Amino acid sequence: MAEKIFVFSGKGGVGKSSVTAAISDSLLKMGKKVLCIDADIGFRSLDLILNVGNQVVYNWLDLIEDRCDKDKAILKTENLPDLLASPNEPSSSITFDSFKKMIDSVEESYDYIFIDSPAGSDSFHEILAKVCNKALLVVTPDSICVRSAEVAVKRAENANNNIDIRLVINRFNKNEVIKGKQLKLDDVIDNVHVQLIGVVPEDDTIRTMPDNDGRLSRRALFAFKRISKRVMGESVMFNPKDFS
Repeated sequence: MAEKIFVFSGKGGVGKSSVTAAISDSLLKMGKKVLCIDADIGFRSLDLILNVGNQVVYNWLDLIEDRCDKDKAILKTENLPDLLASPNEPSSSITFDSFKKMIDSVEESYDYIFIDSPAGSDSFHEILAKVCNKALLVVTPDSICVRSAEVAVKRAENANNNIDIRLVINRFNKNEVIKGKQLKLDDVIDNVHVQLIGVVPEDDTIRTMPDNDGRLSRRALFAFKRISKRVMGESVMFNPKDFS
């Protein structure tokens, strides 16, 4: 049975989808079977980040509403995580029961399923939190993002008080911290009250993944590899030099 991981944030624009794609790809390269589900209805981006946008025909709502079977709905591409694209419009068919049934129908083929959620926190987030056993909270080290993350965490925990949430601090820049333009890592952790699983540096190759065939710098690759190992339960020490 797959480990189901809800990837969320309080506000948009924090790089949540890029983090989802990069961790999924890292786990795939370590021999794991990985499915990404884009849950950002109407604003899908994972297909573009994975550079398979022109190959998407079906989405997970087609699977829920029985317009196709899972073999057609899941986009499988060599050397990339499998993908269930997001529908373009919401539907009354999307309920906890229907979404869980859809997840149950595909999970036996995977070690990990990552659900990339829309920004914010609403009733759909409650559904996503309920169907997952783990979550990754993605934040950037600024006060606005941190404040919204606190609210998102509380709502996720209210939906599923057994969900295991870990923190990914994205776009960290030590020089910006020194200048007082970013929060310190400890301040971010203390404010959101979530255990840290990884720090991703500010890196242009992450931002340009859709236009660069997904290629990442060595520094970014190693950051996501460390996070992926921790997702798998390995004990990987935090080293200050990794954040510089």
